[in-house]
Amino acid sequence: MNQTKSKTAEIMEQLTQGAAAVFDSEKYREWLRFVSRFRHYSWANTLLIQMQAPDTQFVASFTDWKTKHNRYIRRGAKAIRIIAPHAIKDTDADGNERVGVGFHAASLFRIEDTVPMRGGSDEIPALTHTLESDVTDYERLRDVLIDVSPVPVTFEDISKSGAYGYFSPKELRIVIQQGLPELQTCKTLMHEIAHAWLHAEGGECEAATHRERETQAESVAYAVACFLELDTGEYSFPYIAAYASDKTMPELKASLAIIHKTANRMIDMIEERMLDGTSKGPNDGR
Repeated sequence: MNQTKSKTAEIMEQLTQGAAAVFDSEKYREWLRFVSRFRHYSWANTLLIQMQAPDTQFVASFTDWKTKHNRYIRRGAKAIRIIAPHAIKDTDADGNERVGVGFHAASLFRIEDTVPMRGGSDEIPALTHTLESDVTDYERLRDVLIDVSPVPVTFEDISKSGAYGYFSPKELRIVIQQGLPELQTCKTLMHEIAHAWLHAEGGECEAATHRERETQAESVAYAVACFLELDTGEYSFPYIAAYASDKTMPELKASLAIIHKTANRMIDMIEERMLDGTSKGPNDGR
């Protein structure tokens, strides 16, 4: 095995071990925060970054630090190892070219391991686009979340049920308890929207168990809330149980991938609407 393959195999083993441990309450909480901060990396690479540099705020490749951020890597800095894809080309028995995907080890460096070039700024690069409206603007955020929903949203008195809200797959609507505190309303909307995307008839996770559905929806809600700098941990994490304790590795990885993808989808849609002020309505065919 050559050195590149050896490094890749080592990282994949590290990823497997990290995935098996991620549902420890505090580790899982931190991974969901990483999902919101490092949105353009895969679920696997956010986990690898978290395992190697849990306190970092920003990472980039050697080339990107130099060309995009005008910063050098400090001498002796330790690289963060992640997995990157590359194309593999070969020829079959009939002479036809086939293209596949392989993976190799790649290196990232923390902002803490860089220094600005001469004349450069020591300011840490922005993690996300700055929203034009303060996200504490409750009414606007609530309306954006309603707009993001794939089904109509109503506010009703459902206090007798003991629920803050629910998604009805039969009626294809979301109902939120009226009069909730603002933070609880926003978090509940995020949770129920995740249900509507994932667990409706024909949804990606329609066949999930009740426990899986609730874990997925609440995990997505927490990650999105982190992006919006809303603190929902006090009630999100008692809600999320030790889900992975009886799961096989393929099931565990599948859930992390789904949570990562769905949280990023919701964040992208919220950010788009907050930035450009558009409102397409909840039934525009998304």
